[in-house]
Amino acid sequence: MPVVAAGRAGHPGGRGTAGPAARLPVPAGARHLRAVRRPPVPPPGPGSAALEDGHAPDPAAAVGPPPGPARRAAAGRQPPPRPPARPAPRRTELGGGGPLARPAGRRARRGRRPAARGPRPRGRRGVPDRRQKGAPVTAVPPRWLAEIPAGQPYPLTFATVSGAHLYGFPSRDSDVDLRGVHLLPLADVVGLRQGEETVTRSWTRDGVEVDLVTHDLAKFCRLLLGRNGYVLEQLLSPLVVATSGVHEELCALAPGCLTRWHAQHYLGFARNQWALFGRSGGLKPLLYTFRVLLTGLWLMRTGEVVADVTRLYGDAPAYLPELVAAKREAEHGALPADAPGAERLASDVARLTAALAEAEERSTLPEAATAGPALHDLLVRVRTGA
Repeated sequence: MPVVAAGRAGHPGGRGTAGPAARLPVPAGARHLRAVRRPPVPPPGPGSAALEDGHAPDPAAAVGPPPGPARRAAAGRQPPPRPPARPAPRRTELGGGGPLARPAGRRARRGRRPAARGPRPRGRRGVPDRRQKGAPVTAVPPRWLAEIPAGQPYPLTFATVSGAHLYGFPSRDSDVDLRGVHLLPLADVVGLRQGEETVTRSWTRDGVEVDLVTHDLAKFCRLLLGRNGYVLEQLLSPLVVATSGVHEELCALAPGCLTRWHAQHYLGFARNQWALFGRSGGLKPLLYTFRVLLTGLWLMRTGEVVADVTRLYGDAPAYLPELVAAKREAEHGALPADAPGAERLASDVARLTAALAEAEERSTLPEAATAGPALHDLLVRVRTGA
């Protein structure tokens, strides 16, 4: 079953269609990665509900056991035939080839690198800067993102753009969320001095706030096996800042990480965001609610990870494009004056929630991840330099 991070057309098995995505230009010779293949919402309640952050929490952890064949049989439902495979899409790369760690024009050194250093990412020099006068400051990720991975304390296996840029609604004051995987040296894993499993940095450059979070490869693999939708979206993001052979292998193993239980991840996050919207009335949590419901629904129906909400309008309410347009004008703006009322919004969120719950029951995705042994072998091989 292929996993597709950024397809172009709707899947015939789903009721909605994924529209064309706005893409950054892909340079000549860009690599192709293997394509990887609702109950009513309760009223807003108390409790914090942070937006999708870099530590990849799993809001579904407290949910009951996953539905099994017996539950589906009792409901009298039979899974539909598995949808046919789709052709691999082109991943959008944010610049030209060449190692990030060396300046432009400098020849790369040859020879085997020590195992403790890990795989050096293939950087993307010359990230295109398509900003024009009056355009959103960060509507297109700035060219200097390509310089960031080389300055990190540990070598990166990949770094991608997540957050609003990936979800389809960056605004002129949006920060840039970079997510990735680093590799701890062997001594920092087996010795008494333990390295950092998660590295978090935030800073501002040229008026743009940058938020960088990377996990060690071992932690990232555990998250992949834990029905965590965030890390799948980060791994398969088409906005690639740095990549490597390990990145490609992880993408190829992504099909074995997909389960029907990922629906609970998206349902849990939608509940939290809907509650946050009830308390704040802000546009951002409302868009996050629709975004995660539509992404989860598409995943259950097609086995594809599509995080860009603008490509999932087929199942969305008709007013969602107007909300996205309003969000692009301001990161933390209020609902537009002509936005639907609370009753209409609640009805549409409840409809999508019920549709996602039903899609989970009918999904042909497996009950549990199957990529564990392969991820273990990959981790051991990369960590030891074997």
